Amino acid sequence: MKQVDAEASAPRFSDYESMTSSDPGFATRNTLRREVFQADDATRRWLDALSVYAVLFAALLAIAAVVYLARGIRFEAARKAEADREAGVEPLTMRIARAASEIKRAIPRQPTLAGGRLSTADELRKWTALREEGLVSEEEFLKMREKLLG
Repeated sequence: MKQVDAEASAPRFSDYESMTSSDPGFATRNTLRREVFQADDATRRWLDALSVYAVLFAALLAIAAVVYLARGIRFEAARKAEADREAGVEPLTMRIARAASEIKRAIPRQPTLAGGRLSTADELRKWTALREEGLVSEEEFLKMREKLLG
C-alpha cells in the first residue's frame, strides 16, 4: 500500500492563486483561502519551534535532575561520615589501611643483599631451619652447605 505524505498532498496557496474565474465571489473566497493557508503555515512553524524548545527543556530538566540527585547522594555520604566520626566509628578505608599495616608488621622481613638475594649466613640459617623441621634430609643440607661455602 502506497503511503502519501500528508504535507505534500495538502493544497498550497499557490495552487489556488493560479486559478482564474469569472465568478464574482472568487476574489473573496480566494482571499479567505490565502489567510487560512498563511495561518496554517504560521501555526506549523510555531509548533515546530515549540517542539524543539520542548525537547531542549526536557533535556535540561533531565540534566538538572541528575545533578540534584548526585549532589544529594554526595551530601548524604558526607553527613553519614560526619555522624560516624562523631559516634567514634572508624571509616572502612581507615580500617582496611590499618589492617594492611598490621599485616606488614607481622610478616618478618628477611635480610637481603643489594641484589635482592639472601646473604650466605642467612641462606645457611634458612637451610638449618629446614633440616631441623625435617623438610630436607641431612644429605640435601650438606650438599647445599658445601655449595654455599665452596
